[in-house]
Amino acid sequence: MRPTEDKYAGRKPTRIIYLPPEHRPDITPHSVRQYCDQWTKETGCGVVPVFRYRKLERFELFGSGSQVDAATRSVNKWVEYAKSKRGGTLGWHKLSAFDVNRGYYDEINDMEADRKQMFRSAVPEGMNLPCKVTVPWPEKLLKASNTITPRDAFGNKLENLDVIRQSDEVFITLLPQGNPPWQVEIQGFAEANVQAAKEHYLNLVAKIEKKEFSQSETTNLILDEEEGTQVVFQPPPTWWPASSGIVPRLVTSLMDDAGEFRNRPLHAVRLTQVEDELLEALGSIRYEPGSYDFAIRLGCMALRGGWNQDRVLRYGVALADLKRFMEGTVSCQTRKWLFEHSNGVQVLQSLMDHDDTLEPVKTGDGFFGVAPSSLQETRPGFRATYVIEDPNQPNPRDMMPVPRNPGRPLPRASAAGAPLPSTRNCVVVQVDWTEDEDGGFEKMEPKFFKLKAGSLSPTEHMDINLIELAESKVWHFGLESMKVMHKSTVSPVLKTFAQGVKLHPQRTGQDCLERFASYTPNPSARIVYSRLDKVYTFGITGTGYRVEFTAMWYPSRGTPLWGLSVRHIEWPLHLQELENLQPGGSAQWKMDLVRLFFPEDGVTSKEQQKGDGDSPHGNGVKLLFERLMKLSSIIKAATPEPAQHVRTLGDGLANLKLVDLED
Repeated sequence: MRPTEDKYAGRKPTRIIYLPPEHRPDITPHSVRQYCDQWTKETGCGVVPVFRYRKLERFELFGSGSQVDAATRSVNKWVEYAKSKRGGTLGWHKLSAFDVNRGYYDEINDMEADRKQMFRSAVPEGMNLPCKVTVPWPEKLLKASNTITPRDAFGNKLENLDVIRQSDEVFITLLPQGNPPWQVEIQGFAEANVQAAKEHYLNLVAKIEKKEFSQSETTNLILDEEEGTQVVFQPPPTWWPASSGIVPRLVTSLMDDAGEFRNRPLHAVRLTQVEDELLEALGSIRYEPGSYDFAIRLGCMALRGGWNQDRVLRYGVALADLKRFMEGTVSCQTRKWLFEHSNGVQVLQSLMDHDDTLEPVKTGDGFFGVAPSSLQETRPGFRATYVIEDPNQPNPRDMMPVPRNPGRPLPRASAAGAPLPSTRNCVVVQVDWTEDEDGGFEKMEPKFFKLKAGSLSPTEHMDINLIELAESKVWHFGLESMKVMHKSTVSPVLKTFAQGVKLHPQRTGQDCLERFASYTPNPSARIVYSRLDKVYTFGITGTGYRVEFTAMWYPSRGTPLWGLSVRHIEWPLHLQELENLQPGGSAQWKMDLVRLFFPEDGVTSKEQQKGDGDSPHGNGVKLLFERLMKLSSIIKAATPEPAQHVRTLGDGLANLKLVDLED
């Protein structure tokens, strides 16, 4: 056993890079260990190879933070290179020690790393630091139900602040108990560095406060609650890909005025409620790194909760009871789908006919291609999304211990098998095609995201639902996030899979129902979920909002379903600040967040905007609501409901028995 391997024997690795059979190079264990020693020296992260039947199976990494990421980049780069080379070209003579220029720069980098390492320890005795500042700890964190101190937040020696210490080149020390308690002293050689470290430290503290005291809640507002008093239920339609929950529908009692809510503005109290929730949700993410998607989706409605589903389906409930229980045990779920294919095509044609409300724009994000001359000539964009099990999470079948002959010693603990994960970790692979200057479609660089451990969907940060109960539809304000994976840290398995995703131009026509993209099967890329999207993009006239009407192919269905979402063209620009946010950083959003994301004129946010006095956050949300209701009217006219879903007052309600949900 080599010294590096002996040092980490019996310890749980921070990260595992698993090599599937098709990516295992033909190289001797001795050469692999030489590379591991080099990576350990370069990155400061322990890299230990693990062999199975004398074949390289995986690398175990022992380190923290940026060290592990640096080692991952080095290993992935080598694996990609090694796959296309023979064993003889991967030998010891290719190490950096035999490259004079590289050896010189490596030595310079090592000296710089050693200098920065100094800031992770206490201030050396006798060192005079001219700049210092003392930062108090918030009193409300000490008075919280679960008392939080700097040691609780950043570790006993504040080791979680090491990134700030090294990047800003400062010493951060917890002062002895005084008045006020738990003060932190920041010292450095330059005033600018000390102030930068103070700002980063305060941002981390603000992040803790947001997480501890955030009051973001689900907001459910029924827009047509004045048009009926009873609610009936039915099972999900058979065309839904997923059939959990039940579908509510308001029995309208005002037949002539049904849908009148679309012509009225949102009540001031409700408008304030929506704006406050938007402000809370957007403010809670400004310190959280990740790739965010902010969208308003119109989708089918389903309810899940602790009630007797059979009784509710048979008898229905009073609207007042439903509202009360939606504030408690019953949850409102908004599906991403809105129509099956036949109705979706009708709505698409109706949207293209309403040039008084919509205008032609470029496909996708609006930066590529040419805007069509009319709505009828709008061409779609294409996207393929795959949720794949993390290849660096070993398959339990491959982790069975190697059989040993009687009398032979057992292998060391870490070589007997990688620790099996308790939850499944997944990665999202996203491939887009955009229209080029010649009218064709160009494949964009694939994007890779990591989902929260054990989850198959992005993390939700906002849940605001404006419900059209008579239609069983919801306008859902959603803010989702995933962790960005930089290409250098992505497994070669995922890169190879993304390269194998192909678009079939002959299947991109509006009338074609076949799947427009395919992928090359890979035994190491285990697909958990997939979806193909054909996206038609329209602009809302006079604003920066974009309507995306999307045909979605799900694995369980042969024909596409259709969904609708609304986004502002500036939202990705604002949220992009969070993608590469460093520890202690924050989004530089200077103005009111509601005004920033919902401009007064609907076009662009301005620093000096002033509202008309109806709302402290301006009229941006009010303007958006009016546009959403116009879209709702277009969709309603394109897909009229069957007559039996609309009843006059007293028609058929005499025998309707209401259920007490508390029974």
